[in-house]
Amino acid sequence: VHLDQEGENERKPVEPVDPGELPAEQMGHVEVTASIQAAIDSLSEDFREIVILRDVQELSYEEVAEVLNCSVGTVKSRLARARSKLKDKLVRQGLVCAAKTH
Repeated sequence: VHLDQEGENERKPVEPVDPGELPAEQMGHVEVTASIQAAIDSLSEDFREIVILRDVQELSYEEVAEVLNCSVGTVKSRLARARSKLKDKLVRQGLVCAAKTH
């Protein structure tokens, strides 16, 4: 999802799977991608928006702050909370390990 020039949300297309993968691997990739998208969609609007801007669209912290009209510090703290909530959702679904990452 990204914001177009009018500020409307648009879905960013999912990247195609590797054509060299076996059909079973492709299905697994599609299912995982769908589960991740569903987890992002289930976040509150504030958290969903910041994850999409930073992690999907790969905007810089400064660019996200400008789009959201807030400080870089607010972007960083909100993003940390959003990522934590997203990780919790993905752990419950068994898509990521609950082990602490560095």
